Amino acid sequence: MSETSALESAQTRAGRCSFALLAAALLACAPDYETEHLRITTHLDFPLCEGNLDSYERMIDDFEVRIGTELRAPLDVELWNDRDWRAETRRLCGPRDVIACYNTVTHRVNGAFGQEILGHEIVHALMPTAVHSDLLFYEGTAVALSSSTVLAGGRPVLTPPFRRG
Repeated sequence: MSETSALESAQTRAGRCSFALLAAALLACAPDYETEHLRITTHLDFPLCEGNLDSYERMIDDFEVRIGTELRAPLDVELWNDRDWRAETRRLCGPRDVIACYNTVTHRVNGAFGQEILGHEIVHALMPTAVHSDLLFYEGTAVALSSSTVLAGGRPVLTPPFRRG
């Protein structure tokens, strides 16, 4: 084999290895589940069921109607088991001790696994940025819409625009 063909063969093998490594890296970062609105990566000791995914989509549809906005899809979601979440909280959500957080820049939810926890953060993702500075309205709306126990007799429907008189 000539030096030129040996070099070309080595370059071809290196290219295949690089492609294989890139493909493996992309698969490692790929979400575990995808729905119409969500790309979900999990760090759980159990799989999500189709019922979980369906309920997330119904919840988003309900919140979109109640808030009067549409979720910018896809929303990236990373769900953690309680043990691992405690170790990751500060890295993912900053110095606060929280059970979940929504990052407006990356359009990403990180948090412990739970229907109301995810619902709360999805409400934040739906809220127009203009109201993020009004912490009472921003958090109060997320609590009211995502919690089944806050408002007896149903959850409120908000009337846009979200401006106070």
